[in-house]
Amino acid sequence: MRLKPTTLRAEMVAKVRKAGYAQLNEVERVLLDTARHEFVPDVPLTTAYAPWQAMMTHRFEDGRSLSCASAP
Repeated sequence: MRLKPTTLRAEMVAKVRKAGYAQLNEVERVLLDTARHEFVPDVPLTTAYAPWQAMMTHRFEDGRSLSCASAP
């Protein structure tokens, strides 16, 4: 069964809220509305929506990190 981004996003937001973050409804709405996987196309969906996971988005040719997507 293929997981849907909307399902993974909702699960991520639920975990973030349960941990005491994203208390404002506006923050929750933005997290639910943002297609995080579109900003990190080379990572699995489950990683893109892992609530505590930052991801490298670009690297220099020598492997050093150039850019990343922070954890939600």
